[in-house]
Amino acid sequence: MRRKLVAVGIVFFSATGACTSLLGDFSPGPATDGGTSDGTMEEGGGGDGGPETSPPGEGGGPDVTNDMNVADMGTGQETGSMCSPGSICTPATCQIGVGACTDAGKMSCTPAGQANNGTNCDGGVCYNGACSPCSAGADCSQSGTCKAAAITCGTGQPVCTPMGNAPNGTACGMNLYCDNGNCQACTNGAPCVPPTAPCDVGSIQCEDGGISCFDTGSKATDGTSCGTNMVCKTGQCVSCTAGASCTPAPCQTGLTSCSSGTQTCAQNGTLSNGTPCGTNQVCDNGSCVSCASGAACNPGSNPCLLGTTDCSSGTAVCTQTGAAPAGTACSGGVCDGNGNCGACTANQACNPGGNPCQTGVISCSTGMPVCTNPMKVMDGTSCGTNQVCYQGNCVACTTNAACNPGGNTCQTGTTSCTTGQPVCMSTGSLGDGTSCSGGTGICCGGNCAACSGSLPANSQWTCAGGTCISQCLTGYSSCSGACVNEKTDPDHCGSCTAVCDTGSGYSCANGTCTCLHPVKCGSTNCGCGGLCCGSYCC
Repeated sequence: MRRKLVAVGIVFFSATGACTSLLGDFSPGPATDGGTSDGTMEEGGGGDGGPETSPPGEGGGPDVTNDMNVADMGTGQETGSMCSPGSICTPATCQIGVGACTDAGKMSCTPAGQANNGTNCDGGVCYNGACSPCSAGADCSQSGTCKAAAITCGTGQPVCTPMGNAPNGTACGMNLYCDNGNCQACTNGAPCVPPTAPCDVGSIQCEDGGISCFDTGSKATDGTSCGTNMVCKTGQCVSCTAGASCTPAPCQTGLTSCSSGTQTCAQNGTLSNGTPCGTNQVCDNGSCVSCASGAACNPGSNPCLLGTTDCSSGTAVCTQTGAAPAGTACSGGVCDGNGNCGACTANQACNPGGNPCQTGVISCSTGMPVCTNPMKVMDGTSCGTNQVCYQGNCVACTTNAACNPGGNTCQTGTTSCTTGQPVCMSTGSLGDGTSCSGGTGICCGGNCAACSGSLPANSQWTCAGGTCISQCLTGYSSCSGACVNEKTDPDHCGSCTAVCDTGSGYSCANGTCTCLHPVKCGSTNCGCGGLCCGSYCC
């Protein structure tokens, strides 16, 4: 009679999917096809080496706001908390945002993307930015099979995931039971789970019409399943959900494992590049790196271009938003307003329009050098060869050039350009008698005196009382308006009135009438004009 009651009990619990609570795990075999001994599926090369996590909520995934140090901003509007710009926040359920500070110093949350699929939310897990129902760990094993399966929520939707072998002793048909994943008749000595000590090792005893599990007193291996979302740990049945979404490290995704008896998180992938992972930090190929989204920058390190930092790719990319205003300082000059840096040194001296007789200062406010505030250079300043400044213009003027003051050719001078205009400065007068006015006058006392009439022979023009008169040359004397040489002129020999009778043989020598051809009478000299009376003078 006892054997029949055992069989009836086995059939009842098998029908309700709760055979484990009666007989426990009948020596589960090693995992296959990527599974683990606790029934979880390893993804991304994960194992039991991930960080230990606390048991997740009913949704089956970890709360991203806890794993990523997110500042929970509720609906993402302003809060009265201390402002921390660039921090991660939650603008809405299953959304990720970046904190910013308002003018009032309050925090606002700007949406930056969706929470990772599988992240815990109230009543389920996140899927494509919305909260979707999902009960991680719920049994979904197919009836009549010896393969266990349970719901996982790592993708954001319920997925029936193989979890290894069904517990040994699970009914899989009429008088058939699971043994290491195989559906077969009862085998004496096969391992089982004592119904009153799920974390002890039992031994199958076959009886007519059923089986029973004898408690050997040995403790089951840590990680052995002892119920839905329960595993053995040092002989105790403790809570542990395998296959739930978790975060082994910032920017990494993972699934929980219970193979050690303690819930651990094994990596199975990475978050999308650009996902916020901290204050001014984003994910880049599974690592959390610094990147201040929205920070001002200069594309291509060009100070004349303006941009904002885009972190959506996981690395900082400076996206151009405009050009720096004209006149903005840049290396070696200023910006021209079109994104170019041109040479310009403000406040340097300059000449407006290249005019050397005007000065100004360079202004760079327009983005290019402009000579402003023109002022005239002092008159007389040299502006080139034989040129000086006059009233802001460059004019001709040759310093120290010879000149005649007032146009008077009987005065000498040199040109001065100190006023910006040629000024003849007197240096003296020409000597009296110097020809002037084209030979029609002579200089007298520094002025040109006109000489009228014809000039007598053996005379020259000379000054007398500031007027021009004729004067006999040296060695000549004036006699009745004529200039004669009284030393040689026989008509004016020695004086204007002395005349030498040249017909009688006289000539003028040194101003004296001298007889050059005396009359001789014999041996007697009878002088010029004498008469002979024989050999004697008459």
